[in-house]
Amino acid sequence: MVHGLLQTEDYAHALAETLNPSLSDAEVDRQVRIRMERQERVFAEDPPEVWVVLDEAVLRRQIGGRAVMAKQLDHLLRLPKRVLVQVVPFAGGGYPGTLGALTLFEFAEEVHTPVGYVESQAGNLYLEREDDLARANLAMNHIAAAALSKQESRELIASVARQLSEQ
Repeated sequence: MVHGLLQTEDYAHALAETLNPSLSDAEVDRQVRIRMERQERVFAEDPPEVWVVLDEAVLRRQIGGRAVMAKQLDHLLRLPKRVLVQVVPFAGGGYPGTLGALTLFEFAEEVHTPVGYVESQAGNLYLEREDDLARANLAMNHIAAAALSKQESRELIASVARQLSEQ
C-alpha cells in the first residue's frame, strides 16, 4: 500500500475499509481524519526528508477503484521535492521488500536513536536494538538498489496513472 504520509483522503478511506472490514463508518472516518491530520503536521513547517520505495504492485492494485487510484498516483507525482518516491518494478524479481513494509526513522542525535517500524497483521513492531537496526538497514539498502531511479519511477507512476484514467 502507499505509505500513510503520502495517501490521499479517498485512498486512505478505501484502504481503511478494506484492511479492517469490521470497522464502523465512524471508526473508518476517524482513522482517515487522524491520517490526514498527521500528514498536515508532518509536512507543515520544516518538513522532513521522506524517501519511500514502493513495489510496482502498489501502483497497480486498485484500492478504491480506478478513479481513486488514478488520483492517488497523480498525488504521488505532485509531492514536494523533499519527498522521494521510487518504485521496484515487477521485472526486478524478488527483493527484501517482498516480505512487507519496513519504515526507518532517523532523528537528530539529541532527539532519539534510529527506529525501525514494521506493521503487520500480527501487530506493530518497533526495532531499536542495534542488531535489528543493522538488519533493517541492510534490507533497506537492498530495497533501494532494486528500485528504479527517481525519473524512471516517475515515468512508471505516470504511465500507470494514464492507463487507469483511459480505462
